[in-house]
Amino acid sequence: MRALAESALREGGARRTATPLTGPSALTAGERRIAELAAQNRTNTEIGQLLHLARRTVETHLTSTYRKLGIRRRSELGAALTDTGEAP
Repeated sequence: MRALAESALREGGARRTATPLTGPSALTAGERRIAELAAQNRTNTEIGQLLHLARRTVETHLTSTYRKLGIRRRSELGAALTDTGEAP
């Protein structure tokens, strides 16, 4: 089934994504900007005001960011944003 689906997608012009699905490089520009402000201890309301976004939009971006970075807390943002994924 998988091979059939991949074949059908290729015939339709689909391409594999070259962007990573996790880690800091997977973040969109908007997610990164919001995550950096959140890492600076800004509240969601403050971030929304600074970027002219609804608070709920900020929350949605942060939820996506946490998933991509594999974190669960705002306090983990700073370290996760600077993580290169390379072993020491």
